Amino acid sequence: MSEPRTPISTAEALAALAAMDPDRPAVTHGDRTVIRSELEARTNQLARAYIELGVTPDSSVTIGLRNGIEFVEATIAVWKARATPQPVSARLPTIERGAIIELADPSLVVESTRSGHMAGRRSQRDSNPVRRSRMPLFNRSSSRP
Repeated sequence: MSEPRTPISTAEALAALAAMDPDRPAVTHGDRTVIRSELEARTNQLARAYIELGVTPDSSVTIGLRNGIEFVEATIAVWKARATPQPVSARLPTIERGAIIELADPSLVVESTRSGHMAGRRSQRDSNPVRRSRMPLFNRSSSRP
């Protein structure tokens, strides 16, 4: 009989897959494909940025991005920060999205802007539920900062 396996997180499993076969495709959306090593590097970078913006283990992060590679990267980065992703449709009207964000009280909001994707950190001093950071997480043309 074999030894019982120690459970690992999704983020740890993805990191192990990247280490085993770094050049294998990880995510494809439309005509764009990201290989495992690129996904691993990018999600590590985002996880560090999210932690710098105040994400802590067991906190929640609202992700309001359209379906695509950036959404997958943001979700994995949240897992790597040991937080919980809360996906919210990027197509919701601003008022509805704002109400959901207010109820969820996330430590961070990652959403689309006209210039790309930004992360905003909650501020207990502000009446506005989300204060924008000046940290662009993706730009529209390349999906890279």
